[in-house]
Amino acid sequence: VTDSNNQAAVSVFSISSTGSLAELAASPFSAGNSTFPLGVVVSLDGQYLYALSGDNNANPSTCVLNAYSIAADGTLTPVNNYSLPEETEFLYLHPTGRWLYTYGNGVSGGEVPSVIEKFTVGLSGTLTDDGTFTLETFSYPVWGLVGDNSGKFLYTLHGQFADSYTMVDALSVNGGAGDLTEVSTYTDMGGIVLTASPPEQEAIDSTGRFVFSTVADFST
Repeated sequence: VTDSNNQAAVSVFSISSTGSLAELAASPFSAGNSTFPLGVVVSLDGQYLYALSGDNNANPSTCVLNAYSIAADGTLTPVNNYSLPEETEFLYLHPTGRWLYTYGNGVSGGEVPSVIEKFTVGLSGTLTDDGTFTLETFSYPVWGLVGDNSGKFLYTLHGQFADSYTMVDALSVNGGAGDLTEVSTYTDMGGIVLTASPPEQEAIDSTGRFVFSTVADFST
């Protein structure tokens, strides 16, 4: 959400036994260093929350990954924050909880390779930036990043050559270090209708056998 100061923020709600929600008195919790929210993920142990947001006030504008600790009552306390390229748009937490990946454009304002940034998640919730994995040249704009429940594969969804056509990349995840290797690419040479909404959704089923997207459905 955006708070009363027009800053990106995270709203926190308690859940009753009936499933109804009640917002915490201190909510929303401001990021304080960005202007619009993009996404959140929670660590597997429920102790940390990671929020991705952008800052249009910076020159050049940037994206920020904020890390918070989660108290027993749901209250958020900032732990650290990390700067990212301004067109970072997706978060993915590995099923083991050991790595956090962000996906976006490495450089703003042009047909540039998109990149996946890998972070190692520390015991205290802090992140170590392990560098980027660069996709195809002109792999822009980015539309999706999903992974299977086993943690073996990631799937990106992105445009190519200014939406001339669409690509889905399959990436294997090294189980020991979390590093990525591209194993296959699907290319939709039919492109998309530029006057319509581009494909911006992607999901994978719980068995890891199928990837669904708004451009096509795939068996894996």
